[in-house]
Amino acid sequence: MSKLEGNGAARIIQLMSRHGHNTDVNVELGTVISAPPSIVIRLDGDNFELDKDDIMVGFGVSTSLIEGDRVIVLSAKNSQQYFVLDKAVIY
Repeated sequence: MSKLEGNGAARIIQLMSRHGHNTDVNVELGTVISAPPSIVIRLDGDNFELDKDDIMVGFGVSTSLIEGDRVIVLSAKNSQQYFVLDKAVIY
């Protein structure tokens, strides 16, 4: 198996390509409402907000998040855990 390369988002895409679609995991976009350490994220299309008790943030992005940032969030259907992988940037 080859080594994963790139940032967090690129790596998750590589893993998904290798292992196929997993119906137990969703990749979603969200907006940072409040920056760490008291992080709050609103997922697109949802009427509720995730707070620091619901979220795990990747180390590489944890110190750079600010209010208004768009983020890539991985969510597990069978649990209430959400993982912030990286910032979402459009060029």
